[in-house]
Amino acid sequence: MAEVGHYALDTLQIFFPWDDDLYTHFKERGLGSAGLGSKKLPLVYTDNCESTAGLKERKRKYVINPKLFGMTPEALGWKPTLHETEFVIPAEKPELGITTIHFGDVNLLSLSIITRIGGVEQYHLEYSSMSEFGRIYKNWATFYLPFRQAKDLANRLSHFSSSSMELQFLEESKQAQREKFMYFSVGVRKYNFSYSALDYAKRFFQMNGVTGSLPSLAYDHSDVVSRELMEPLLKVGVIQTKSIDGFEERKPQVAIKLSQPKMTTTRRNVRGRVKGRILRTVIRQTS
Repeated sequence: MAEVGHYALDTLQIFFPWDDDLYTHFKERGLGSAGLGSKKLPLVYTDNCESTAGLKERKRKYVINPKLFGMTPEALGWKPTLHETEFVIPAEKPELGITTIHFGDVNLLSLSIITRIGGVEQYHLEYSSMSEFGRIYKNWATFYLPFRQAKDLANRLSHFSSSSMELQFLEESKQAQREKFMYFSVGVRKYNFSYSALDYAKRFFQMNGVTGSLPSLAYDHSDVVSRELMEPLLKVGVIQTKSIDGFEERKPQVAIKLSQPKMTTTRRNVRGRVKGRILRTVIRQTS
């Protein structure tokens, strides 16, 4: 294994609530039973507004109030507003760590998300306003790199490329919530996304009545059940947000989107796109 580098992300989004089976798992294990009034799974969001907009901090909506995971805005360096779910949050700078792995005659890339930098959690939890429809959405975990960092990464990975490789660029259909995105696809061998790596999430579930294990959403190409449920791929491409699209204008970014296009039936007998097999890990009490 060899390290390629660490890169500060512009944005990280992990939409755990969009997996219907994961919601069922938490509901069966007491989600909302502690009287906090919250029966929704949190999504993970980061905004490095210092990189994208030159701002040290920014007000964000739909934020899960820190009191729901036993903390205060002041302890997190946040500023409260007049609304329970709106806070002014400093720029968050999680990192994408990339290493190379030799697997037989094949070189693979391993991507890891580092959400705790310098002893500080670099994310916040939000409510998903589209949880009901998210189960049918393809893209559910996205990473945005500043273009300058992506160029450095490309240079470091250039020895992986080959003149015999053919990249077919596709255009992602544009919805009202997002910009046009041109991308090429990269195959996925394994992934594992877990709330257990996120301190705020662990505290949230402990206070919200969840008992037992804290699960991961995982995929393993060598596992037959995984392949029956999912056909994941990484969409990699350049995206530039324009003010004409109704968004804040941003410099070009390289977007990496984990996508799952295959439709199946969930445990509740509802059609959707499974985001991962549910693997259980032990939940440890946070002091």
